[in-house]
Amino acid sequence: MKNSKKQNKLSHAKAREEELESLLEVDGSLTHAIQEDDKDKQKKSLQEFDVADGKDRSDKEKQIEQAQELEDLLGIREMNPYRTLNKDIFASKLEDMSLGDMTSLALHVGVTPQQNSRQLKKGLMQSFELYARKHNVNVPSAAKPIIDQNSPNYKKTVKLFKDI
Repeated sequence: MKNSKKQNKLSHAKAREEELESLLEVDGSLTHAIQEDDKDKQKKSLQEFDVADGKDRSDKEKQIEQAQELEDLLGIREMNPYRTLNKDIFASKLEDMSLGDMTSLALHVGVTPQQNSRQLKKGLMQSFELYARKHNVNVPSAAKPIIDQNSPNYKKTVKLFKDI
């Protein structure tokens, strides 16, 4: 009776193994094709995501590059303790800094160093904004029209602003 139970369990285990092997005997190229298809779908969905938020990131990046170029020409890095006059550039540099770098900068500009990096970042940003306001320095960006020229009320609006 014990032998028959063992044989029954062994035959059941072999049957399960064969069933699993038959399921795994799918052609490798098919699974590779499925994975490639998934990668294409992921790329397309990411491309759609960039457009879905409605922000034109290329303009902002161009403005930051222009501001950096201008600051390099003017030698702002040597004159300014924050090494920039642009808030966006400083914020991105602050994100890339380690806690030791932020502490060193805080000591250099007169901010009390904090143990918490979040508080230290906040203190440095406030200090930068105060410095920018105190010295009235900022890199202006190009003026952009608020009203679309194709708008039906464009001419009326322009007339109103000229009268003021």
